[in-house]
Amino acid sequence: MAQNVIGALLRNEAYIGNFIYNRDTEKLGAKRTHNPRELWIRSEGTIEPIIERDVFLRAKKTMEERRVCITEEEMLVRLRKVLMKKGKLSAPQLSTQAPAYPPSPRICFTLAHFEMSTG
Repeated sequence: MAQNVIGALLRNEAYIGNFIYNRDTEKLGAKRTHNPRELWIRSEGTIEPIIERDVFLRAKKTMEERRVCITEEEMLVRLRKVLMKKGKLSAPQLSTQAPAYPPSPRICFTLAHFEMSTG
């Protein structure tokens, strides 16, 4: 949970002075829907920045480099490899990356992807 909050903070351009409008649309009586990025309206320098732009962009680049973007099928293949090697899957195994394994999604992303709960 804390990782999600920290990640959201590190992706929020308001900290470098930008405000982004129109990310979501909610028509009267309908569910909220996410708009494609090309419909977003970015207003730069709207608010006082509290983080230097270069620091923000370095953090963003680091997060993008660590992100594992794979298909559901590839996710399952990698999870099966860990299962076969270790005999079980656990949150600690998925929360840390051992160099011997191909990168696999962290537990929070795996649970979110398959809409699973921990309780």
